[in-house]
Amino acid sequence: MRILFATNLYYPPQGLGGARVSTHQLCEALAGRGHTVAAIGRIRDRTWLWMKNRLQAKCRGRSVAPDRVMGYRVYRGWNPLGEIPEVVDEFRPDV
Repeated sequence: MRILFATNLYYPPQGLGGARVSTHQLCEALAGRGHTVAAIGRIRDRTWLWMKNRLQAKCRGRSVAPDRVMGYRVYRGWNPLGEIPEVVDEFRPDV
């Protein structure tokens, strides 16, 4: 099953907090059981991850690009909830 998690907060490693850490642990557990997981969250400006994300997104002609820093796809953007349709179109989650 393909599962997408969404938050309007900075996603780890750019931001930590109870819900974000719990989501990350849930993603790891689900991936360990054979599911394909991804998350979308806000990106913190002017970091190495931001620079990599922006370059990758520009090259792909998209507003967000995935990274695998957390061990699974994480799409990061300035308006993550507004970018969900683009991510759903690319990732094609079941849930």
